[in-house]
Amino acid sequence: MQRYALGLGSSIGDRFQALELATAFLGASSQARLLRTSRVYETPAWEARAQGRFLNAAVSLEWAGSPEELLVLAKQCEIRLGRERGKHWGDRSLDVDI
Repeated sequence: MQRYALGLGSSIGDRFQALELATAFLGASSQARLLRTSRVYETPAWEARAQGRFLNAAVSLEWAGSPEELLVLAKQCEIRLGRERGKHWGDRSLDVDI
């Protein structure tokens, strides 16, 4: 198993719930073992392209699959929580970065 750190961010909707649900979704995968979660931080949007402020957190996990499979899981998580692709660095319900 490889260890990964994932950054989570949300600027619209119930931001805190989005981070909680994303953490649960990622940790529920049979290929993942959730190790730690960070505190939640509030930050301004990058380059002021988003209207809302972001809540951000990080999770570390061990992953039994390939990096590409983890990316697929991260994108599935974003879609399940309502992510719509739009303006680069704009508002989003959830962003997952590996």
